[in-house]
Amino acid sequence: MVISKPAPAQPVASAPKAQQHPPERLEQSATQPQPQVTRKEITAAPAAATSTPAAGDAPQLEPARSLQQQVALQTQIKSLQQNLRQRMASLVRRALSAVDQKTLADAQILLVQSSDAMKTGDFLQSLNLARKADLLVGAVEKQQ
Repeated sequence: MVISKPAPAQPVASAPKAQQHPPERLEQSATQPQPQVTRKEITAAPAAATSTPAAGDAPQLEPARSLQQQVALQTQIKSLQQNLRQRMASLVRRALSAVDQKTLADAQILLVQSSDAMKTGDFLQSLNLARKADLLVGAVEKQQ
């Protein structure tokens, strides 16, 4: 068995160097006059900049809900959640497709999340989650 030496490595082509501008061009651009800015252009620019809100401005917050409004919202959420539980219980007894079973499982997860949000006092989140669950249950009911 004969071991031969490896072939010598090919030299790697170097990357082309950046082209430099001819000296004439540099001289021409240095001698060209700069555009003059008038006083009107200077004062107009800041006015346009101040018309946009500053980055530190906070969005307007909703006013706090009264106790009556909170109680009414809680009642609405509890009613929707109870209605959903009943509808879901009647759907579980039916023969559902795999897709409908998955949709119903997703609705159940949303209902649990809605209850959790209610316990933490996040009533708007609780209502939104319950409404999403309601949409899913409604979609399964349409299939039946």
